[in-house]
Amino acid sequence: MSKLLTRTLAALALCLAAPLASAALVTYTVQGGFTGAATGDAAIAAALDPLLAGQSLSLTVTLDTAAAGSAAPGGFTLYGAVTASTASFAGFDSTSGGCPSASDFICKVAVHDGVGGFLDPDQLHIFPAIAHADALDAAAGLGRVLELQFLMFFADPAGLALADDGLGFDLSGLNPARFTGQLAVFASGTSLGDPFDRADFAFDISRITTGDAQAQALPEPGSLALGLLALAGVRRCLPTTLRSST
Repeated sequence: MSKLLTRTLAALALCLAAPLASAALVTYTVQGGFTGAATGDAAIAAALDPLLAGQSLSLTVTLDTAAAGSAAPGGFTLYGAVTASTASFAGFDSTSGGCPSASDFICKVAVHDGVGGFLDPDQLHIFPAIAHADALDAAAGLGRVLELQFLMFFADPAGLALADDGLGFDLSGLNPARFTGQLAVFASGTSLGDPFDRADFAFDISRITTGDAQAQALPEPGSLALGLLALAGVRRCLPTTLRSST
């Protein structure tokens, strides 16, 4: 084999390996339970709250800690870092949809290293992919397709939890009591004025551990409707500082 061919093959191997080397994937398992607090669309809340209240949940989320970030309002840095997710809750298993590139609030992580105090705490927001559970649709009895997103928000008023605005944090090392969880449930709207109805169900986080071999890679978005759902509905749950960018 000639030296030129050998060098060419070596260079090709390096190019192919570079994307793999640049991805630093970390998977977390999040455990908790629904509190019974429900807000939003009355019909969705009434149908789902009896199924969810007091029930446990287990989530996994895989983050690419090498993902590139961009500045967002409120001093946040936004990363397209979520690469995989699963959810088992109240006896239901969900399947995750894709990641619409147009949305800042699906498959994203927002980080803010605050100076401390209630006016500028450390903050971490995790926006997994939209998910769906056929069994939940059937149990709800609404005759509607329900889309789900398990949102997680962390805040540390002391300003000591995060070292910077990067992705170098360890979720399993953060105080779970500082997290608030919110299951956002969307359905096609029943009125002309609002294309989507939404209800939110609060959950507590009791434990976060590292590693889960069952995390599933997220597929490409299956339809334009998924992206429209993200843009129209998810922004309602956001703090004003982030919401103003949509």
